[in-house]
Amino acid sequence: MVYVAPHIAVVPLRAEPSNRAEQTSDVLCGERLRVVDEIENTGDAWLHVRCEDGYSGWIQRRRASRIDDGWPGEEPVRIGTRDAALVDPGSGVVQRRLVFGSRLRRVRGDADAIVAQLSDGTTGRLPVDIEPPFYGEATSPRERFRAVLTALLGIPYRWGGRSVQGFDCSGLAQFVFRELDLSIPRDASDQEAVLRRGAVKISRDAIALGDVLFWGKGDAATHVALALDAEQFVHARDWVRIGRMTSGRDADLERIFRGAWRHADLHGRLARQDGD
Repeated sequence: MVYVAPHIAVVPLRAEPSNRAEQTSDVLCGERLRVVDEIENTGDAWLHVRCEDGYSGWIQRRRASRIDDGWPGEEPVRIGTRDAALVDPGSGVVQRRLVFGSRLRRVRGDADAIVAQLSDGTTGRLPVDIEPPFYGEATSPRERFRAVLTALLGIPYRWGGRSVQGFDCSGLAQFVFRELDLSIPRDASDQEAVLRRGAVKISRDAIALGDVLFWGKGDAATHVALALDAEQFVHARDWVRIGRMTSGRDADLERIFRGAWRHADLHGRLARQDGD
């Protein structure tokens, strides 16, 4: 099998091999992508890839580089700040701008910098304090969950977005789960389907912190949010914000509310006390 990894901050994943095609998701720098197919279209090379979360789509070939089986190494560098600059060790010129979640191969650590490498071989220096997450170091999963949601408030909505540059609703939910070392599918419809099979449905008045809320008409969910309590939730709609179940700017969602589900692993982690 052939694998590639993006060597720029965020690469759009498209439904078809064309820059005019719908963007369905984001792929972050350093993520392992399995190549399913490769074609030429209007003079550009495109790769059909399968992402780490099982999602698939098309990216431009020139935005990713082939990687070995060990990429990105046993102790990769994971960017923890909202943004970062990979700087040329000799000239000090910025070689690449990166975002939270970008992964690089660690070359070495110096007293004043981390030396790291992108998938295309570009090597540069990063600040030594680049890895702690921008939302702070929490002493419990409950604290981390709240800290992540609070830190993301105000980030703009972006269709197909799953990075700090912009989120759609399901990209936000997937991001927050990932920061708690848990995984859920990419789309709201798939997230709902998975939770229907393996989670517990929660009555409206029993909704609590971390429960997953769904809205939408028809057979599948089209919108998702994470509950703060029985009345408030955080979601990406125009921007990442706090919504209310029955009042405020999101009250129009009330008529298409589909239900709340409690993810056992997330709920279990949020129930832990500080330091557990």
